Amino acid sequence: MENENSAPERILLADGQHLYREGLHRFIEQIFPDAEIREAVGFETLTGSREFNPDLIIIDFYCPDYDPVTTAKWLRGEFPSAFIILLAALQDRKIIDALLESGIDCHVSKFVSNAELTQILLETKVGSSALVLEENGRWGLTPRQRDVLDLLVKGMSNKEIARALKISPFTVSIHVSAVMRYLEVDSRTAAAAKAAGNGISQNHAV
Repeated sequence: MENENSAPERILLADGQHLYREGLHRFIEQIFPDAEIREAVGFETLTGSREFNPDLIIIDFYCPDYDPVTTAKWLRGEFPSAFIILLAALQDRKIIDALLESGIDCHVSKFVSNAELTQILLETKVGSSALVLEENGRWGLTPRQRDVLDLLVKGMSNKEIARALKISPFTVSIHVSAVMRYLEVDSRTAAAAKAAGNGISQNHAV
């Protein structure tokens, strides 16, 4: 696990199932005891969370009043620095990909074990997908994201990058998502091609 980011301080849970949401709240409290946790039931309470400014959002889009893709785009625009986890029982790969392309950082199945979810949340550190302000005043990639991008350009898979950098594949996927957003592309292949073609990789030019 990397140490370059900090644990979330403000967590927003959005799920239409009352019992599940309450259970998830208690579960996350055990993982992040110092975090402030708030709940959202529908879109209205989501819009009311602007002042709360969560740095971690855990949401199931199959809640009342949620249109998945529209909500994903809205969330990313409304909370640009938040790490957004879709925790849902989705199985349609096309829908999941559409949500990831619309601003969601990762999809986690509701069927994962408590141990697996704990590991995922502990590896989801605030700032892991955020861009950093460089000395020249422009927004760029974090050092770890640059490392991931260099290996991505070499054609390595997430598992290969994870082994090379001694981090988990899940953490790699977080960084790859951030790189794709930074480069404004919708695939790993496009990210690698754009980085190589524009000199962003290797010499870290921006």
